[in-house]
Amino acid sequence: MLGGYGPLIRVSTIQDMVKLQQASEVAATLATSIIPDPTGYGRIVRDAQDRFQTIVEHKNATPKQLEIHEVYPSYAIFDGGTLWECLDSLEPNELTNEYYLTEIPRMFIERDLCVEVINTVAPQDILSINTPEQLDQVEAILLARIAKEVESTA
Repeated sequence: MLGGYGPLIRVSTIQDMVKLQQASEVAATLATSIIPDPTGYGRIVRDAQDRFQTIVEHKNATPKQLEIHEVYPSYAIFDGGTLWECLDSLEPNELTNEYYLTEIPRMFIERDLCVEVINTVAPQDILSINTPEQLDQVEAILLARIAKEVESTA
């Protein structure tokens, strides 16, 4: 699953996720990033052993959870059958009445299934496009990447 509003994901991130998913035979693999300003992003909550526990959306987060800088940029691999089972039982959030796909990994954990997290996404790679300013920023990064690639092959 990839969010369509984050076009800067790198092929290497997807390859790393696939390798981890295949090697560990888990129910889900999530990519995360640690960013300086996590405003608006779902936070990765970990347990006392530093294992994935849940994703908490920004507007649902407690003050302590808002201090977390590890975020979920909507890059995940799921076991298809379990994903569909969870989607069938997904309920709207009590606070917002929205369906949060970010609840799916927590649902996997509640079913005693393993969820792996790979924290290799560069902060720049998770920028999303919601405003014209963000579009300009993402376009500048993408053009710089293309120019660097062309330069290295010349």
